[in-house]
This record gives sequence, C-alpha cells and structure tokens, in this order.
Amino acid sequence: MIFYSLNNISKLPQYHLIPNEMREALQVVGTVLPFRVNNYVAENLINWEKVPLDPVFKLTFMDKEMLSHDQYERMEHTLKASHSTKTDIMETANSIRR
Repeated sequence: MIFYSLNNISKLPQYHLIPNEMREALQVVGTVLPFRVNNYVAENLINWEKVPLDPVFKLTFMDKEMLSHDQYERMEHTLKASHSTKTDIMETANSIRR
C-alpha cells in the first residue's frame, strides 16, 4: 500500500486532476491539520471525474474552509514568505491549532 501525504502528494497519479486552487489549499491547510491518503482510496473510491464534488474526495482532501479566513491567511503568508523557516511554519501551525 502506498500512502500520500503533503511530502509526496504530487506523485499521486491523479494529482493533476485537482484544481490549482484546491492544491494550494491542500498545502496550506495540510500544514496545520494532518493529511494522508492511501492509493486504494485514491484509485478505487474517488471518482476523479466528479472532483471536487465527489463525497470521498471531500472527506479525504483538505478544503480551504477547514480553517477560518484569518487562520488560512496567516498560514498562507507564512508559507509564501521568503524568510520563513521550518520553525516559523511550525510555530504558526501550532498557534493555529491552539
């Protein structure tokens, strides 16, 4: 079984079927909340022709609305800032989780 997380999600064969805006949200929200999907779910349970409305996709993949607007903006800003370190990213994520 293959597991996909933020570190290797781009290797998911269907990754290109996820709209760009949703890919960005996956990165932002997935930095705060845990994300993992296995190849069985991705290959057999998600109807990729109906993404983003497919119910299993919605249950499995991160959505922008999983964070408040302010939380999303904070994490997005931290991820995009050229001076942000891994420590900065983790501190922002932990602050949001609290």
